[in-house]
Amino acid sequence: MTSSPRSTRKRFLQNALGALKGAVPGTYDRLQRNLIEMTPRAQTLREALAGLPIVSITVAGDNGIFEGSASDAAVIQRYALDGAWSPKTIAMIQAFFGPSKTGTYLDIGANIGLTAVPIALSGIRTIAFEPVPANARHLRRNAVANDCGDAIEIIDVALLDTPGEVTFELSPENHGDHRFRRDDALSLMGESGWQTITVPALTLDSFADRLSGPVVMKIDVQGAEPLVFRGGRAVFDRVDMLICEITPYAMARMGVEPDDFIDYIGGFAQIRVFERESEDNAVTYSGADIVPFLKKFHADNVNEPWGHYINLVATRR
Repeated sequence: MTSSPRSTRKRFLQNALGALKGAVPGTYDRLQRNLIEMTPRAQTLREALAGLPIVSITVAGDNGIFEGSASDAAVIQRYALDGAWSPKTIAMIQAFFGPSKTGTYLDIGANIGLTAVPIALSGIRTIAFEPVPANARHLRRNAVANDCGDAIEIIDVALLDTPGEVTFELSPENHGDHRFRRDDALSLMGESGWQTITVPALTLDSFADRLSGPVVMKIDVQGAEPLVFRGGRAVFDRVDMLICEITPYAMARMGVEPDDFIDYIGGFAQIRVFERESEDNAVTYSGADIVPFLKKFHADNVNEPWGHYINLVATRR
């Protein structure tokens, strides 16, 4: 099989990163950023925005009208290019709640609301957690711009295993990749050079009294998922559908062992797994089968930062 020019270029960049890291100031970061998206249209948009004094952009697409940071190549620029965001996931959540629309949708790591806002517009009660102030500001504006009204509640805290104040590192060009940072973390993507901020943290269980009816949870917190679980077991036990990302490298950066979280996922009846964002290529596992699969996937990819993650949808019934 012949490799495509894009995949060949990506492998070259990945191999070059290790050799160039620290050798030439700025070169490592530039190569890292190129891995976000390398289509000609995406590159043209990125370069055009980078050359102008534009702070934010507003995009109209299938999910609604959304504002985001002009420097965010992975979320708002992607939405501008594609015109949609996770349509199958959104349709699946809406179908779960059905015509009655009773229940609660929890979006943990809501970013600018590309999932939370359409769900709230469906009339489903939505609680969106987003700890990074810039993202949370865009999320609030997007909720207003799309007339979500009282259907959405936005809470700008990080959810972890213990309350307090924590350090977040800010990805310069992927504003969906901001992360909780622990001391002496791995830095295979140059994260040690990212800007950091301090944000408040609470446990998910401190919001247990906000839930009603059946519960769907989407959790995408760049490797901190096991920590959210440890601070939110009472809420997790009420979740009927769990939509989650598993990113071994990000978990390893935080020194997080995910075995207890993976074992818990094994308690669901059915788990659909797909690589990265490829919803069309999902494979279905039973609870018994998913545990060894996820533990092997984690062990095999703890030192692989470039796109080595999977998404899963777990249902109780």
